Amino acid sequence: MEHEPATTDRARSVPAPRPPASPPGPAPDLWNTPTRHMCAGTWVDESFARAVVRELEQERHRAHAPSCGVDERLLLDHARRALAAVHTRDLAVSAAWLAGLLCVPAAAVARVLLSKISAGTRGSVRRLPGMHSLRRDKDGAPRVEDAAGGLATAGLFSAVGTALCAYAQTQVAPWGPAGFWPALLCTAVLLTGVPWWAAWRQQKEVWDTASRELVPGAPAPAPPRETTDVPRNDGNLVIHSGYRPFTGSGTELTSWSLDLRLRPAPGAAPSVPLTTDTLVVALRDGLGGLGSEPRGVAGLSVEERLYVDGTELDGPEPFSRSVFWPDGADSRLTSRPARHAKAPVVEAARGRVDGPVRHCVCAQVRMWDAEIVLTVHVQAVVVSGTLHLNSAASVLTPVRSAYQEVDRLTERHHGDDTPRIAAAALSAMHESLGGPVARPLGRLLADRADSRREERLQDVIAHDRRYDFGARTSLREHADSGEYTNYFQRIDVQRAARRIELRLLADLGELLAEHGLDTSELEERRSVILNNGVIMTGGTMHGAVAAGPGAQAAAGPGAQTGAASRVSQGAAATS
Repeated sequence: MEHEPATTDRARSVPAPRPPASPPGPAPDLWNTPTRHMCAGTWVDESFARAVVRELEQERHRAHAPSCGVDERLLLDHARRALAAVHTRDLAVSAAWLAGLLCVPAAAVARVLLSKISAGTRGSVRRLPGMHSLRRDKDGAPRVEDAAGGLATAGLFSAVGTALCAYAQTQVAPWGPAGFWPALLCTAVLLTGVPWWAAWRQQKEVWDTASRELVPGAPAPAPPRETTDVPRNDGNLVIHSGYRPFTGSGTELTSWSLDLRLRPAPGAAPSVPLTTDTLVVALRDGLGGLGSEPRGVAGLSVEERLYVDGTELDGPEPFSRSVFWPDGADSRLTSRPARHAKAPVVEAARGRVDGPVRHCVCAQVRMWDAEIVLTVHVQAVVVSGTLHLNSAASVLTPVRSAYQEVDRLTERHHGDDTPRIAAAALSAMHESLGGPVARPLGRLLADRADSRREERLQDVIAHDRRYDFGARTSLREHADSGEYTNYFQRIDVQRAARRIELRLLADLGELLAEHGLDTSELEERRSVILNNGVIMTGGTMHGAVAAGPGAQAAAGPGAQTGAASRVSQGAAATS
């Protein structure tokens, strides 16, 4: 269905933008904390590594989601290497298990059952294999577990399992060694020794990569040539899937709206009517100035973005297929939608208040070395003598704590890492033995399965005009923990969001005054937004309005309830 924009008060010509306060700075450095942490996550979380490869390499149709400061080229390289190491391990383990199935069949089956039980008690995310295991007693005193003791315990359980498998071979096997000791020898070599060696090599690669390439202060690596197709920076075109348009921006913090009737100020001389273009340019340049001022908001970048529903990429001009697939309409069958739209197309979306294509001024602040990313989306339109301003703030918090363990390492971990790596290898061995043959076979058949899937998808896309090309989530959101790791991170987010709101309302007041319009209603509404606005503090919200699970409304400062560091999933609005 084609949507036509509602009538808005827009001028035919776009006013010239204000000159920037300072020349644009260099491109942001993407070798930052979340990039390192997410690269480490591909080595300790196999499911995350597969998600990275699926999104950046195997996906050929859905739009890219904003990365928000993560170098996805390096992320893809580490995911490939991590999965290749796992695949090599699984091949060696499967070959040894098949040999064991021929020599000691009952022991091979028993080993799979024991490994499934052992692997089922562990989570999918593993610790770095060479890390010290630090725990605290009930009184809070630190206690470092002995590496040799941990290896001895793991080895003892493995030896008992090997003996049980050999005993099963002597009791129920239709063929194989007749006695216990020959069965034990075959089981120990084929079903324990070789799998342990293969897992040890893989765990050693995990440890060496983390301790040499991903520690704090490690030099920024050059992106591999094989990842040149992965875009480096976010574009100004976001194609989303589903209800929420701000894909990749994280959890919504606050939202508010402001609706003002544009009336002449008492005694003011007639002025040029205020249009949507003038309003958007003034707010955009005002926020840009906030980022370039000496005492402004550090790390603030401002741009106009276009947000489009992924099922509505076949609309009328100027939002036709040629905008989303510049290489030609037929390329929609073989390539992903564009990430960047030309300036005239973005400007044409200003003032649209109907349909799936929307324009926003996006103000993004990257704090704490991009661990925290605050994004404020502002939609401003003038319709039939009324000004409408909507603001929605979202935040990305640090990634999962398991991915952050590399920060505990020095440039090169000191001491003998062998006992810890060997103990970790015993654990990883059970992961492979829990699905011998199936894991490597599935990897080998994946390319053929992808080809069949691609053929079916192309047929669906060719006959479905409303196929959803929108991005559902971003890799940064996939790794997001949803929690702050430091109290001051929450304070900094609130401060930056409030300063952006202050600048928005101040620039709006100046613009109304310049056009001889009444500002009294704005002053009243500004007090509501700034003084009674919603501040997210765990389960309690300070302000006149509170929304979301466990939220409360308080007139003044009150005791915090719930996890104060957690970013609430509920949305709050003040209007």
